[in-house]
Amino acid sequence: MKARQFTPEAEALLQRTLDSTPDDARIAAFDADGTLWSWDATESLLDWLDRRGRIPRPPGAARVLDPYYAMVAEDKGRGYRYGAQLFAGLELGELLELSEQHFVEEMAAREFTEMTALVERFRRARFRVLIVSASPWWSLDPAMRRLGIGRSDVLAVELEIESTGHVSNRVIEPFTSGEGKVLRLRRELGAEGAPAFAAGNSLDDVPMLLMSTHGALVVDPPAPSSRGDLAALAQQRGWALHRTTAG
Repeated sequence: MKARQFTPEAEALLQRTLDSTPDDARIAAFDADGTLWSWDATESLLDWLDRRGRIPRPPGAARVLDPYYAMVAEDKGRGYRYGAQLFAGLELGELLELSEQHFVEEMAAREFTEMTALVERFRRARFRVLIVSASPWWSLDPAMRRLGIGRSDVLAVELEIESTGHVSNRVIEPFTSGEGKVLRLRRELGAEGAPAFAAGNSLDDVPMLLMSTHGALVVDPPAPSSRGDLAALAQQRGWALHRTTAG
C-alpha cells in the first residue's frame, strides 16, 4: 500500500516529540488494528481460518464471525473478549504457523507503510515502542516480528494456555481495550509511568492517548457518533491527525 505523507502540523508534532523527550522517558505506545494497518487482524484471521475449516463455528452460526459481530454491536468490550475466546481449543504452535500464513496472504498488503515507518523512526530514535492492542497477541505476532518488536513489548490480549499447549478460554486480565490499555501500560511502566507518545484510531484508544506526555497522533478518526467525536477531541487536546491511504 502506498504511503501517505503526514501533514506539516503532524510532522512538526512528531519531530518535536522525538527531539524533546528525555532519554529516561522515551516510550511510544501504538495501537495496532486501524492504526498500523487497515481492518482488524483478529477478525481477518478468524475469517481466514473459518474459510479453510480450521476453526469450529459456534452452534447455529453460518460464519464464525456472525455472533461476534452481533456481540460487538451490542457491547464492544464483551464482543472483543468473545472474539479472543473463539480461538480456544487451538494448539498454540499450529495457531502461530497459521497466523503467519494469514499475514502473508491477507494482512501484509493492508499495512499503512507510513505508520510502520513511523514505528521504525521512533525505534531509531531510541524509543521503546509498545504495541497496545485489543487483539490477541498471536494475531499480531507476524507483523511484530517484521517490525522487530519483541514479544515482551506487545501488550495485547492474552488467554491462558493449557498444559497441552492449547489455547483456553480464560482471559488474562487486564483486557487491553479502553481503560484496560491504561491498566496494562501502568503494569508495564509503573504506577507513575506513561508513554511520551501514543497513536490510535478509535474512541477505545482515548484513555491511552490521554496518557501521552509529549504528543499523540489520531489515525483515520471515525465519523462523530453518540459515543463521541474523536477528531474534535484531538483538536481540543492538540493531538495531530493523520489520514492514511484508507482514510
